[in-house]
Amino acid sequence: MDGYKYLEHTADAKFEAFGQTYEELFENCAYAVENLVVDTSKVEPTVLKKINVASNDVNSLLYDFLEEIIFLIDAELFLVSKVSIVEMDLEENTLFAKVFGEEIDSSKHELKNNLKAVTYNEMKVEKTDSGYKATVVIDL
Repeated sequence: MDGYKYLEHTADAKFEAFGQTYEELFENCAYAVENLVVDTSKVEPTVLKKINVASNDVNSLLYDFLEEIIFLIDAELFLVSKVSIVEMDLEENTLFAKVFGEEIDSSKHELKNNLKAVTYNEMKVEKTDSGYKATVVIDL
C-alpha cells in the first residue's frame, strides 16, 4: 500500500494517507502535503527542524502538525524531505517530530502549489482493518 493518494476536489487539494501506526500515518500525511509543493526527491535532508504540537484530539493534532509543515514552507522557506515522528502520546494529544530538509533553492526546486492552510472540512482520522487512514483537504 502506498503512503497516500490524491483525490479529486473542485478547488483545493484532497488526499487520503495510510499507516499501520499513528506515527506512520502522520508521517505520510506530511509527505502528501510536501509533495503538493515540490518533488521531495529533489530535496536533500541536510538541515534538522523540530516540531512540537499539543492539541485537543487526534484530528486537531494532525491539523496542527500539518500547519507546522506549511509554516516551515511559508515562513522559513524550508522544504521537508524526511519526517520522523519521535514521540506521540494520544492520551495527552502531543507529538514531537524531527523533519529534515533544506531551504528553497529556485535553481533546484520547482514549486508546484502555494498552500494556504489545512482545513477541518472533511478531515477525518479513522482505524481501518490494515491500520489507520486520514482524509485531509488543503486550501490552495
